[in-house]
Amino acid sequence: MFRCWKYKKLLSAYVDNFLSMAEWEAVRKHVEACPACAEQTQQWKSLRKSLRQVPPPPVPADLALRIRTRLSQERGHQQQPGWVWLWASRMSPYALPVASGALAALLVFAVLIPTFGAPARAGSDDIPLALRTPPRLRSSWPIEIGPAGENLVVKLMIDERGRVADYVIVSGKYTAEEIRTLRNLLLFAVFDPATLFGKPTPDTVVLPLRNLRTKG
Repeated sequence: MFRCWKYKKLLSAYVDNFLSMAEWEAVRKHVEACPACAEQTQQWKSLRKSLRQVPPPPVPADLALRIRTRLSQERGHQQQPGWVWLWASRMSPYALPVASGALAALLVFAVLIPTFGAPARAGSDDIPLALRTPPRLRSSWPIEIGPAGENLVVKLMIDERGRVADYVIVSGKYTAEEIRTLRNLLLFAVFDPATLFGKPTPDTVVLPLRNLRTKG
């Protein structure tokens, strides 16, 4: 009984020749020796023959067209672009303006960055700003200007017209006569005023005065 159960599972495949050569030969020998399995094998053969006599179902006239349409739809679904391509296609109208803006910002940054590292001016209490120039002496100066520490160091307040608005003696030894001489000279001193973004502005400048005596 156990052996029949083992071979009965293989009878359908045996009839359809779906077994390996060794399995098929083993089942054949068992069928020849077992009447029950031989009868069931005959039933499988009769069923197979009957199925072959059944007429095939009619094929729809548009079956080929429907198959091609379905294949085309599946191919289109598989070739559908990913999110990267979709994002790039949606952003393409903005690519040129964004790139132009970034390039312009980079150029402006490249032009202005050297001014950010401009050294601080000695004699100015203000924080140095970009695009700012210090005051410069324009008229002839009848006093010798030398290294600080030899005589007087004077801090001058220059207005937007380039005139000395006030002064402060920072360090040095001086006499009353020298102070009078300094005041008279400062009345006639003319500077190019400091500028901020091209416009004159008040500022300060520190000058070391080596010989507080008028020339000539």
